[in-house]
Amino acid sequence: MRLELVVLASVMLAAPAAAQSRQQNWERCAGNDQEASISGCTALIRAGEEVEFNLANVYYNRAIAYIGKGDFDRAILDFDQVITLNPRDPDALFNRGNAYNVTGKFARAVRDLDRSLAIDATKPQRFMARGIAHNRLGEHDLAVKDFDSGIALDPGFAPLYNNRGNTYKDKGDLARALEDFDHAIMLNPHYAIAMDNRGFVLAMQGEYDRAIDSFDQSIAINASSVVVYDDRGATWLRKGDADRALADFEAALKLNPRRASSLYGRGLAKRAKGDAKGAETDIAEATRLQPDVAATMPLVR
Repeated sequence: MRLELVVLASVMLAAPAAAQSRQQNWERCAGNDQEASISGCTALIRAGEEVEFNLANVYYNRAIAYIGKGDFDRAILDFDQVITLNPRDPDALFNRGNAYNVTGKFARAVRDLDRSLAIDATKPQRFMARGIAHNRLGEHDLAVKDFDSGIALDPGFAPLYNNRGNTYKDKGDLARALEDFDHAIMLNPHYAIAMDNRGFVLAMQGEYDRAIDSFDQSIAINASSVVVYDDRGATWLRKGDADRALADFEAALKLNPRRASSLYGRGLAKRAKGDAKGAETDIAEATRLQPDVAATMPLVR
């Protein structure tokens, strides 16, 4: 975590108990234990004793702890405070932009990342975050430009290639997407997400055996990814192997019993096996959970 505490006194002798408590709260606020960090930072905020520079860092540290807990809404509120206190903090703008990406507020993410990059354009992660937001907004050319800028800063940063590959996939340029996924995996041979993405593109190209091999590699590295079981299950369906498809969708549902795409895929597998009633039940439940679920599964169209 970031800690830039202003030193208010160069020497402190026989500090009273209250000062010791403040120091302990600072140590907890800047620590790696998320619960302790939130508690320590909150105590410092409530005490109302910090100068603006220190207070901005308290809010920043608490925001990072909230991100670690997956509480992005609270993190955004704390980054709001940091940016109010210091509107030119590129890290706070970057992290709030990332939080907006995670919560699906992509236009807000772009605005924050524009501001962050205007202050400091030396970090490839900032270009990558903005590229992700542009891609999710359908602004594929702007996304590719951002990923290109990030790669120019750090040609060895594998996630930039993975995310540019996703953008090419969304543009329909499967050949370039495959090149980027291959390059990401070359840079990081344990990059399970890129292996899943590569398998998806191969399946879209009709190369089902190569796709399944890529999914297998992804699962061997990370067997807890529900997405890859969905993708492999859909590919088995394309190959006409309903039994293996059903097994993959069942595996996905063990990880997340309410995942609409997995229920929908299982329904299709049951239909292919002649279980019309079971198929109808699964597909109806999937559609109830996510009305547009069929549109989100191009591999089973």
